[in-house]
Amino acid sequence: MTDPLPTPQSSPMDSATGVEIELFTDPACPFGFAHEPVRRRLTWLYGDGLRWRPRMIVLAGSVAEMEARGLTPARLAHVRSTVARRTGMPIASDGRQPLSPTRPAALAVVAARAFGQAASDRLLRQLRVLAMSGRPIGERDTIAAAARSARIDVAALLHRTRGAAGRRELQADMAAARHPSAAALALSHHLSLDPVVRYSAPSCVLHGAGGGSFTVPGLQSGPVYEAAIANLAPGLARRDTPREALEVLRWAGEPLATAEVAAVMEVDHQLARVELARVAHFSPVAADGYWSPRVGVHR
Repeated sequence: MTDPLPTPQSSPMDSATGVEIELFTDPACPFGFAHEPVRRRLTWLYGDGLRWRPRMIVLAGSVAEMEARGLTPARLAHVRSTVARRTGMPIASDGRQPLSPTRPAALAVVAARAFGQAASDRLLRQLRVLAMSGRPIGERDTIAAAARSARIDVAALLHRTRGAAGRRELQADMAAARHPSAAALALSHHLSLDPVVRYSAPSCVLHGAGGGSFTVPGLQSGPVYEAAIANLAPGLARRDTPREALEVLRWAGEPLATAEVAAVMEVDHQLARVELARVAHFSPVAADGYWSPRVGVHR
């Protein structure tokens, strides 16, 4: 039996000019993964002016819960293949993949905050990559593999997932996800109604330093977020769009999907792929894959 969800609390950032973005998401959600190109673009444009605060929704606590909601491997595979086709992100969609609860991975992301927000963000990224490649997100081996890739001590992380503090923090995230703002409720077609009304993944609540907020529920395009940021922090500096794919890869410091590089550069996928092929090594996953700078390439 889970503890009752506490009343959610918000914490706007302290910066005089920046914007905090509460990102409601889940490591195993293909729509949340499809938001990564938008998040990369915004991070490139505004850098440290944005403080991302990922919060875990927890789509499912157990396989039994998933089955009770009518979820099957075939149904999830259909959703994944649809998202992959529409966004170009590397998402495997094998209908033979078993159902896997998302709560253990979400708890690991929350527990990793004890090592710093950057560590938690790295873990979330690695869990997404593994989940979208077909690894069962609820298994300890998957979480351990993601932790190693995120440069987090596996034993220390797993120890923290067993502590009460991590469970309480996860419950707080879940509570906030299940109390959408009035603005979000006015756009209920962008929320999830199964089994209760909650933010869908991804949904963002942007907090300005002056106390204002702007809710963007559901998967939206980059200009929607840029308009919100301009309203909350009109003085926030905005970088120019990069011209070279290699510059994007070096800035990211980790392998990126074609769609992510294309979003940052504001070019179509095919042009990004041509540019990347000149300077980067490609690791295929599903219908796309990830790019890393080729050794010895300087431009």
